[in-house]
Amino acid sequence: MELRHLRYFVAVAEELNFRRAAERLNISQPPLSMQIAQLEQELGARLFDRSSQRVNLTMAGRIFLGHARDILAHVKDAARDVRLVADGEVGEIRIGYTQSSEFLHVLPAAINEFRKRYPKTSFTLEQMRSAEQLAAIAEQRIDIGIFRLPEGDHGGDVELIPFYEDPPVLAVREGSPLAARRDIAMRDLEAEMFISTPTSAASGLRDVLMKLCRNAGYLPRIVQEAREVPTILGLAAAGIGIAVVPSLARRMGVDHLAFLPIRDPQADSTLYVGVAEGKTGRLVLELRDLLVAMGRQG
Repeated sequence: MELRHLRYFVAVAEELNFRRAAERLNISQPPLSMQIAQLEQELGARLFDRSSQRVNLTMAGRIFLGHARDILAHVKDAARDVRLVADGEVGEIRIGYTQSSEFLHVLPAAINEFRKRYPKTSFTLEQMRSAEQLAAIAEQRIDIGIFRLPEGDHGGDVELIPFYEDPPVLAVREGSPLAARRDIAMRDLEAEMFISTPTSAASGLRDVLMKLCRNAGYLPRIVQEAREVPTILGLAAAGIGIAVVPSLARRMGVDHLAFLPIRDPQADSTLYVGVAEGKTGRLVLELRDLLVAMGRQG
């Protein structure tokens, strides 16, 4: 049994006339009659009652008609979905992001907008360190990444587009001597105790802290580690130490904290959108462009 047998059967069942069905199918009547006879033989049941001047469906024909329509509809839907995938209008987009970028409203807003445009698109999100994202993009384990570029890394085969400036700030306990200052230079913090993420965390904050301190001529004294930025802010608010965090962390609204701009030439922390260079589908490129546009709007 082939799909054409189902199409021929449905046409005859809807027209209840072999001549009109043949005209509708743009074939001659004898081959149509032959195909229907072959179908009936394969099914082992008569589908049409031809005993009167008018063709009528038998009970078996009425039952088979519903199934035939369903099968043809499923095939049509499958073909449409395959074309949409081939045209880049449906599929799964795998997104990597650093922990600190999750405070950025752009990613959820972009996904929400993208779902409106392409409702059949699904998203898989995975929190990863910046270096892990670069490797995952190059190996095509993720399609798009949001990260800070690790020190000394130029992206390799990953196409990088800066889309959001998120300079680090210093989180200090309200009422502390540092909190009274308008801004701070890293060279003034050599004697301070720092809170930061472990090197295994996905935020990249440890890399930012180490880079700033090295440029100021010292290594930071890290007295407490925590994987999550909210935990780091809570520890800083409790006076355990000070912390270099993304400026986006201000949006968390943690009490008893002051945030100081860091007055250093190296205190820039650009968020990038990265995709595989020359190996990226239209759907991913459109999401990348949407992220960049929304990120630059702030």
